Parts: sequence; C-alpha cells; structure tokens
Amino acid sequence: MRVAPEQIATAVQTIRQRLGDVPVWLFGSRVHDGSKGGDIDLYVELPRPASPLVVARTRGDLADALGQHVDLVVNDGRREQPIYAIARETGVRLA
Repeated sequence: MRVAPEQIATAVQTIRQRLGDVPVWLFGSRVHDGSKGGDIDLYVELPRPASPLVVARTRGDLADALGQHVDLVVNDGRREQPIYAIARETGVRLA
C-alpha cells in the first residue's frame, strides 16, 4: 500500500468524527505499490442516509488533514452503485 500508517489513522479518525463508527476501505491506485496516482480513494458504508453537507465537509476535512486530494465514496444505502462493489472487492479494509 502506498499510504503511510499515520495517513490511515488520520483518515479513519477524520471519517469517524464526522460519520460515526463506520467501515472504511482504501481502494484504487494507492492499494498497489507499483501503481501511480496522486489522490487517495476511500470508500465508506453508512447505516443510514447522510446529509450531502456532512459528506462534503468530511471530504474537505480529509483533504486538509492529509494534505492532498481525497476521493470519498459514500454508500449510505439509498441505491447500489457499481463503484461500491469495486471498492469492496479490490480495496483494503482499513477499519
């Protein structure tokens, strides 16, 4: 994985401060040591629908805390998207 343990801890803590005790996955290019790519792709599953404002603030908090662009994919159970399955199947669960 091309994410430092400190970055993982910061990301999980930031997400949980805003969204609660939810599962978090890292997916995308950062999962593979040999891949390239600058942003950090994170996927979370929420037990209930989330306010778009809370999700946007979480994205901003993550970018500020990690000092780089973060793609945050949020599955709040309203509808299934193909990216959810991709993140679960190819990602690494962080929390």
